Amino acid sequence: MVRVERVNEWFVIYYTEDNASGFKRLAGGLLSSHQLAFWKPLVEQCVRAFEKGDFALCVPSLFLILEGSIAKSLGVTFENPKTRRVFFERKISAAASGSIKEYKWRVVQVFTDSVFGRKGSPTKLHRHLILHGKSDPATWDRVYCLRLFQAISTVASLSKESLAVQIERNREP
Repeated sequence: MVRVERVNEWFVIYYTEDNASGFKRLAGGLLSSHQLAFWKPLVEQCVRAFEKGDFALCVPSLFLILEGSIAKSLGVTFENPKTRRVFFERKISAAASGSIKEYKWRVVQVFTDSVFGRKGSPTKLHRHLILHGKSDPATWDRVYCLRLFQAISTVASLSKESLAVQIERNREP
């Protein structure tokens, strides 16, 4: 557990040091993303709530954005473990071995398996427990929010790359 706490500490420092420059870059990328245009008003409100320390407001809203952006831009829902597994197997095998894209897909897979998985703990970031009122909002902290903001950013990035590949394939004779 000490290792997880140290990673969380580093994560918070990365995004909050230097007048929160890391978070400002992350938020700016989310707000300017075409893949997240549908959720821009909610992203804006989450950014403001996060900056005020209103983490209990951010977490469920960020889950809505994450889940919606996955469903809308990638065309898949992640409630079903088999659907998730097949989706990620396909995406990972299509990426060049050892590429950044492969590792991004792997990271999203591990994250979504954790937060969408069947086995949730009230003390960890878990979609089902949070959105169904079975997790204590007092425990939702800055780390929860930053992990969700980062996950949304990564999904938007992968969605943008997938769209570019589709456009390129459509141009081929």
